[in-house]
Amino acid sequence: MLDNICILDFETTGLCPVADRVTEVGAIRFRDGKEVARFQCLVYQDADQFPLSAEVQRITGITPEMVRAGFNEGWVFRRLKEFIGSSVLVAHHAAFDMGFLASGLERNGASEPLRNDWLCTKVLAEVAVPGIAASLDGLCAWQSRARTQAHRALGDCTDTWAILSPLLDRFNEKGQTVLPINAVSTTRTLTAEQYQALPRKAWAMKKGARVVEEAAQ
Repeated sequence: MLDNICILDFETTGLCPVADRVTEVGAIRFRDGKEVARFQCLVYQDADQFPLSAEVQRITGITPEMVRAGFNEGWVFRRLKEFIGSSVLVAHHAAFDMGFLASGLERNGASEPLRNDWLCTKVLAEVAVPGIAASLDGLCAWQSRARTQAHRALGDCTDTWAILSPLLDRFNEKGQTVLPINAVSTTRTLTAEQYQALPRKAWAMKKGARVVEEAAQ
């Protein structure tokens, strides 16, 4: 199943995929464990309508000037959908990224709902290494790895790829046989109200979202 994957990460103006917007996209495609392509760009947003808070700018290093020079959002999401293709999506806090992906595709006229399966490395860590600090910082520290470029889309993709293999190794060592595909963390960032605010047809996934306890059984 994981012979065709796409690591995905969004930087955004905030936490809600309906009210907030994507400012940067990063994605890396892998086939049979080898990188075959990567996609990264800043996304234009109206800084007056979707302002970047001082905190977001501090965390990401992305400024209003950078966003004003970004690519048109509609073009970005159309190109990203083509780039993703039929791959399994992998992300850290995947429910967050999947929410923004689904909402962005719907807002920009996607002709059909997203159908790709996804795997969340945070959920995988919660199952494979119980009690670990399951942030991307914590998992990189677990592997004695320095962060590539924290809170920038392509850097987070690179670090997510780096922790995926050791997490899968630990998952297999524990005798687990069913990967937590399409599972969301019980410590998810978005609230239930924010999930409900997502367009239903865009949020519909092939297997639906399940909490980690169910996926781990």
